[in-house]
Amino acid sequence: MFKKAWAARQDQADEIIRTGKRQIAALDMEIETIVERILGTQNIRVISRYEERIGDLEKQKAVLGEKLANQAAPKGKWDE
Repeated sequence: MFKKAWAARQDQADEIIRTGKRQIAALDMEIETIVERILGTQNIRVISRYEERIGDLEKQKAVLGEKLANQAAPKGKWDE
């Protein structure tokens, strides 16, 4: 019973990490899209708004990165 719970907790921790990495990758793609839009525009207001959005996305990435770094996976193995 405890062995199954231990394995379930490990699976849950692994899934949280995989999901976080996918979310960071999606944020990176969105940032890249915005950078391409900035390069294609001359309007200062639009550029400024895009830069604000990039700042927001970078903050989200930092929060996700911190969550991933602090993700507590079960230490060791059940058999140890």
